[in-house]
Amino acid sequence: MTTRGANKQSFWSMVAVAGGVAAMVPGGALSSHTTALRIPPCGDASRSSAFFSLPHTYWSIVTGSFRSSGIAPLSTTAPLIVPPDATSSVARPSPSATTVTPTRMPREGVTAISSVCSRLPVGRRYDSPSRRRSPPALVIFGSGRRAQGTLPDHPERHELVPRRPRRGYGRGDREDHMKAIVFDRVGGPEVLALVDVPKPEVRAGGVLIKSRTIGVNFADTRFRQGQYAVPAKPPDTPGMEAAGVIEAVGAGVTNLRPGMRVAAFTSKAYAEYCLSPSFMVVPLPDSVSFNDGAAFLIQVLTAYHLLHTVDSTGPGRTVLVHSAAGGVGLAAVQLAKAAGARVFGTVSSDDKVALAKSSGADAIINYTRDKFADEVLRLTDGRGVDLILDAVGKPTFEEGLRCLAPFGHLALYGRSGGATDPLNVATLSPKSVKVSGFSLPTITRNFPDKTRESAERCFALLREGKLKLHIGKIFPLAEAAEAHRYLESRQSTGKLLLIP
Repeated sequence: MTTRGANKQSFWSMVAVAGGVAAMVPGGALSSHTTALRIPPCGDASRSSAFFSLPHTYWSIVTGSFRSSGIAPLSTTAPLIVPPDATSSVARPSPSATTVTPTRMPREGVTAISSVCSRLPVGRRYDSPSRRRSPPALVIFGSGRRAQGTLPDHPERHELVPRRPRRGYGRGDREDHMKAIVFDRVGGPEVLALVDVPKPEVRAGGVLIKSRTIGVNFADTRFRQGQYAVPAKPPDTPGMEAAGVIEAVGAGVTNLRPGMRVAAFTSKAYAEYCLSPSFMVVPLPDSVSFNDGAAFLIQVLTAYHLLHTVDSTGPGRTVLVHSAAGGVGLAAVQLAKAAGARVFGTVSSDDKVALAKSSGADAIINYTRDKFADEVLRLTDGRGVDLILDAVGKPTFEEGLRCLAPFGHLALYGRSGGATDPLNVATLSPKSVKVSGFSLPTITRNFPDKTRESAERCFALLREGKLKLHIGKIFPLAEAAEAHRYLESRQSTGKLLLIP
């Protein structure tokens, strides 16, 4: 058999044969100094081998039998190899040599080697592309990458299990991929990047949602920094809420169907698609837009449960809402007023006073300029307030305790200004006050009926005009980093949204 290979741009790479069968394999160009090869006919039982060397090309092996009358059919699963001493067996071409028709190998490549000749070196790890004179690395055809693995020392069974390809980000634009925001390390907003990732597959008991609008929360910035209660595992994607259309439902889901407009508590929400357990999905009324749906879910329900689950708010009660111009704050002021309470709010700048006042607050205090505790005590004739909703933390915590009424309650649900100092519980006794913490997932994950009930009540307030959602700013998904910078600047008001 003769084959010529002198053109570096050749599409075919020559392959030598263990056991006497040769083939041409796509995937590499022949070296300019490759020598022609002759393989003489062999007997039926022959296990003699002829090999050649193709430096800097893909190495391959084909096993089979060579009969005097011709060549046995090539199996599509036949394993391929060329041993390291290939150059020693190169022969000159001869007119009497048997000619082999080129055969295209399957693109999936080779995953196993079995029953190869006993000359094959075993027990070595073929994983270094730089070893030009060492036993050849095997390749996975069509991938352009070298497989890695170890050949065991058993002479009768040589198997190579290639290393599983790494899950990568930034690859592909096929239908099974989507755009998502990913951070490969914790840090500032600059770690957020828009890349291609695999599209998630729906699971039993869950739904796959094509997101139309994604909510941005301060907790997302803590997650990005590696400081959230649920630690990030880079590469990871932030986001906890989205509104969109159900694309698929998993086995066992009976109350939801594809095509429904919904808002959902989820994870990895900064993407074109997201997954959510069915019990954490809330159908959207026709009167509620996707933007309002994404703005509604976490912030409105957080405010509702702080007022009506963590505490009991109604006529005759006084409530102090910190960050009253933020998403939760604006909702809390409106919900507390709808319940009949007297409401005070604090803001971090004079620019936010008018917005907070427009939500119905009885008084607004700039806590960066005035001691809000003194102002609250003045407004209540020294009694103090019954409930404080605090998402700021360290800058407001101690003063908040000072302006609580007897049997008052401070509910801490965030720490945008930093963690509070350790609390000496003995300081709570003189006025019999209490401090508690709150996280909305406690409700959504453990009390799905309460979640749906509270959502329906708040949707009713929206229809009645007693609750209005303020969208502060909308960003494209690709500008998630800018959205985080804006949120952390303390300049934002209302709800920030991302549009995929």
